[in-house]
Amino acid sequence: MIWLVIYDIGDDRRRGKLYRALHGYGVPVQRSVFHCPIDASKLPALRRTLARHVRPEEADKVLLLPLCSTCERTAEVLAGPPLPRKPGLLLV
Repeated sequence: MIWLVIYDIGDDRRRGKLYRALHGYGVPVQRSVFHCPIDASKLPALRRTLARHVRPEEADKVLLLPLCSTCERTAEVLAGPPLPRKPGLLLV
């Protein structure tokens, strides 16, 4: 499943650490938005990573948004690079 991780972290240092940590799960599609193709088994690790870097008491915000397969297929990019696609099977 594809998850969008959207965050607003007020502290530059923590935001940078979170940005680097999220590279292990997906690719950035905007400054504070990551496109993460992960299955259910990796979701707890992603949540732990977020918890290490996010401080709600300092008004940090994070949204984990699942994209269903239909949403993923019909997503449009109006400007910028295309969204990453999961590799498919090629039958020859």
